[in-house]
Amino acid sequence: MNKYLEFKDDKSSKFWKIEVMDHTFTVTFGKIGTTGQTQTKEFESKERCIKEAEKLLNEKLKKGYAEQSASGIKEESEKKSKKTEQVIKFKFENCGKKLSEEDFAYVEKIIDQKLPDDLRKLYEKFNGGIVEGEKNVFVMETDDDFIEAEVQLFMPMRYKLSKDDSLLEEDYVFNVKEKKFFKKHFIPFAFDGGGFPYCYNTKNGKIYLCNLDNFEDPDGWMDYVAPSLASFINGMITEDEAFG
Repeated sequence: MNKYLEFKDDKSSKFWKIEVMDHTFTVTFGKIGTTGQTQTKEFESKERCIKEAEKLLNEKLKKGYAEQSASGIKEESEKKSKKTEQVIKFKFENCGKKLSEEDFAYVEKIIDQKLPDDLRKLYEKFNGGIVEGEKNVFVMETDDDFIEAEVQLFMPMRYKLSKDDSLLEEDYVFNVKEKKFFKKHFIPFAFDGGGFPYCYNTKNGKIYLCNLDNFEDPDGWMDYVAPSLASFINGMITEDEAFG
């Protein structure tokens, strides 16, 4: 189920789009001509997901939104299957030195595995940094939870901008090989305001936050955050949008 709606009057011109994949749907909305904001919601079943998606769709139609034909849907939705293109929906600022093939080969040797395609594609364009426009909060509402995650910085994979920077390769060695805080299939790539790392789970492509405060239950250190790297990055909004 993929639907694209538009609403136009004398005061506004905006779009609303919903895309359903299995038991998750993603809603993108904003002014026509902009990338808009993205929110993802996950359910316990595909049937419940479709039911809730149809409910939202009908609410928008009642408010005066008009469904557009397939030719009216933006090119972005036609690229849904291209995960790497979705990941780079926003540009990054304050990035590290551009990485070479030799750099990627070096890091993959350090972490003893190939980088996932979408994570590598992100770092091919942006070696860490922050999301443009001061977007540093990820918000997602699931069927039984509300996830709100602050992102302080996406770690450079190599090449520090300052001596205090954390590098992906160093964080992996420290947390996985030395301290064994988490398993090797968790690759740290960003951290929150408290210094806890966001990790990419190479087994399922999902994003987790390593909550190192949970000392009594090491197996419970990983808190689920987002269904994919694409959802995580594309769902970033500003603090004003999240809390204002």
